[in-house]
Amino acid sequence: MSKANRTKGRVEPFLQQLARFDAKDIRRIRSAQALSSSISIKCLKTGVMAKKSTAAIEKKLKPFLDPTYTKMHSRPIHYDVAQQCGLPITLHDLRSPIWLTVSALYMRLNHYCTSHASKAIETVNDLFSAPIPH
Repeated sequence: MSKANRTKGRVEPFLQQLARFDAKDIRRIRSAQALSSSISIKCLKTGVMAKKSTAAIEKKLKPFLDPTYTKMHSRPIHYDVAQQCGLPITLHDLRSPIWLTVSALYMRLNHYCTSHASKAIETVNDLFSAPIPH
């Protein structure tokens, strides 16, 4: 909308694009992003980043929380970037037993997020999810 307001030419292409968006969907997406941020920060505040402020954690987690960093949902954030964020990362060989567990978890969550939820965050004790927008 801001690009349409700034344009000196025809606004029809912008209006055509905007017609495809529903404000309720945008609110749901922003709500899911805020939920993800809130849960991530709260979890880290109780563990590896317990001594950091909420603002400091949010700044460190920018690659995970800011969609402009990866440009697209589900793109990987590699270990070196995660380490730079202050997360304690350990690399494991792809043939190690832990990767069988990680692969199985990924497959289950991928299925869950393509059929039942738009986002899922799982801890040892909890599962937080956002519904698929309709």
